[in-house]
Amino acid sequence: MRVRRGNPHLLLFIGLAGGCAAPHELRPTLTDDVERPASGALIFFADGLDARRLDELLARGELPHVQKRFIEGGLRVEHAIASLPPITYPNAVSLLTGVHPGHHGIVGNQWFDRRTLRFQDYSSAATYRAVNEDFRAATLFEILADDFTVSIQSHTRRGAVYTFDRMVESGIDWFFGRYREVDERVGKRFVDLIPLAEGVRRWPRVVLTYFPGIDQTGHVHGSASPAYEEAIRNLDRQIGRIAGVLDALKLSDRIYLVLVTDHGHVATGHGRRFDLARWLTSKHGLRSYTIRDRRRELRIDESYVALLNRLDSYDAALITGAFRSAMIHLRGRRGWSYPVGPEESRRLAEAAPRLVDEPAVEAVLTRDGPARVRLNARGGSAVLEGRHQGGDAFYRVAELCGNPLGFRENPAISALLDDDWHASRTWLAASAASNHPDFVPQAVEMFDSTRTGDVVVFAADDWSFDASDISGHGSCLSADMHIPLYFAGPDVPRGATLPFARLVDVMPTILDFLGELHRLERNGVIDGVSLRAEILRAGEDQAAGVQSPS
Repeated sequence: MRVRRGNPHLLLFIGLAGGCAAPHELRPTLTDDVERPASGALIFFADGLDARRLDELLARGELPHVQKRFIEGGLRVEHAIASLPPITYPNAVSLLTGVHPGHHGIVGNQWFDRRTLRFQDYSSAATYRAVNEDFRAATLFEILADDFTVSIQSHTRRGAVYTFDRMVESGIDWFFGRYREVDERVGKRFVDLIPLAEGVRRWPRVVLTYFPGIDQTGHVHGSASPAYEEAIRNLDRQIGRIAGVLDALKLSDRIYLVLVTDHGHVATGHGRRFDLARWLTSKHGLRSYTIRDRRRELRIDESYVALLNRLDSYDAALITGAFRSAMIHLRGRRGWSYPVGPEESRRLAEAAPRLVDEPAVEAVLTRDGPARVRLNARGGSAVLEGRHQGGDAFYRVAELCGNPLGFRENPAISALLDDDWHASRTWLAASAASNHPDFVPQAVEMFDSTRTGDVVVFAADDWSFDASDISGHGSCLSADMHIPLYFAGPDVPRGATLPFARLVDVMPTILDFLGELHRLERNGVIDGVSLRAEILRAGEDQAAGVQSPS
């Protein structure tokens, strides 16, 4: 929404540039006929906000607004875990749906569907919002369909009643690398909620604000760079700016705040690149069709048959996402139109140990049947299995050989290696603080989608499967999977902590705080759970001097 010349809300932002206004300056107001929700939610979705760098800046006292609103004024999840793979689009959808990628269908920023031979790539201006048409699951906005909801600059926003996009201005800034200005525009757009609310006579129940500049700064300059630190400081200023508006409008006592991201950021600019396509050709005789091949050969009116004929000259379709994970789809003996049979799966599983011998590779997962995945990693192998019973999900590790991913070295995880079935949250609790958090449940669930490759490869340490960026994400390691997650609001205990949670828990938790959790009964089973009871109990434990286990 364009701000008119002389509009007092424009003057407001001159005063709020530092996150607060001097007493004599004009403050925002809402007319009395604007309906205020009894409870609402505001989500700060900061793409690529690395938990380690955030903690460093907090320790140095450089993020005063995050410190005030979330550290001192809210609750922190000590070990918050993203959805696997930790890539933007899969996790943006998981945030809004409470569903893991293997269940909502967005398994990467790029993906391939062997049933339709469709390659999807969200990395261009023409396609970055196409994600809203591609997933199966109800969003928070759709569940609250009869409420007034708003999205500011988010690509994933299906069901939002109103969206603020300044595509021309943001596109120009993005083209010239002015990522800070893109994030600042989110803060500036927030003030436009005032005339919007006055026009419809309702303040929105849920507002999603999306900040893409931190992630892109990390990819271009590296997450260890001064530019990345400044991007985080800029986010802090926008949080102060937006929260200052809520304070002035006297809405802070009824709005729940969430600060969250989608993945970490690992510096990969040390020449540690691994050409997976070349390895597949030289070591395994597989010729791979990649997303770059698709971009070069794309024809607008290309038919299914034409693409099938082209793909038949390749043995595999290779998709690398955010450069630290890769999906390999195999052409089976009967062609692309048919799923890969057990013989092909076994053949590639036999090659997986050779692949994990490469320093660049952390783990290889191979589809091994329904809810069954074969793991190969340095140190050993195993079969991961899942099943659903009575509405709950259970997982086990079978055929364990050696010590894959150091499972046996972690006492909490080792206790679950008894060939028995254990609940999903039990695996999360045991592994949240480990180097491969929540790996067993999420590895199995990822393969529930036909868009997930027959083989998934995760990068080790600071390795990358692409040479274009100097910082990336997408692996199963804690550095990629561990994310910041904070809650604040009317009855959220201040300065408390929860030991662990998943990104998919955010959506049901918001619904619960809004008194709307019952709406999920009409929208099927989700993977997340509400944390509200745990959050309130954390406050009681804090008051009683009880330290929650980590």
